[in-house]
Amino acid sequence: PVWFMQPLSVSQYLPRRREMFDLVIIDEASQMRPESAIASIIRAKQCFVVGDDQQMPPSDLFRIAMVADMVEEPEIEAESILDLADKRLGKSVSLNWHYRSKHPELIRFSNHQFYSNRLLLFPSPKLQDNEAAIQYVKVSGTFQKGINVKEAEQVLLSAKKHMANFPDQSLGIVAINNSQKDYIETELRRLADTDEVVKSYIDSWGDNVLEYPFIKN
Repeated sequence: PVWFMQPLSVSQYLPRRREMFDLVIIDEASQMRPESAIASIIRAKQCFVVGDDQQMPPSDLFRIAMVADMVEEPEIEAESILDLADKRLGKSVSLNWHYRSKHPELIRFSNHQFYSNRLLLFPSPKLQDNEAAIQYVKVSGTFQKGINVKEAEQVLLSAKKHMANFPDQSLGIVAINNSQKDYIETELRRLADTDEVVKSYIDSWGDNVLEYPFIKN
């Protein structure tokens, strides 16, 4: 049998017995603290620790309900079970094929800055100029009470352009905090009352389980 469990569930539901499993694989190890992983490790005859040291370290950031978005963030601790395994064992195998980005431009910056250009990227079919993988738009806006109005206006313009040009493609908008997210969402709904392009797009995706366009912080 193959068991899929979170670290806390291992401690709560499994017998306290060594070598219950022939192999335990710790996934996303860069985000797991050693004290969370040890309960699984002691139940294994063999352990694979799988993760990426260039990804987010362990953090309580998403466990803490903050009153406001702009308050001081909790400290992020660096050491993970991945770090500890690398220090103690020193035997690691790196996977160099990157296959998740549909266009090489989406990973090119990270490949250069974090992976020393060692990732091998699959080529993509040639896209039209208006379908570039990444576009940069500079906006001269400032935050006031957690909201950047000019930036939100540009986001709405870009969203409407996408809706007009690619009505059959989904749309996601990511904002820096809850206040900005709420403002964009409110303005988009208001725009849908008067703009036929926006209204038509939202209505056409209304039956989708993810409710595009989705707006998240």
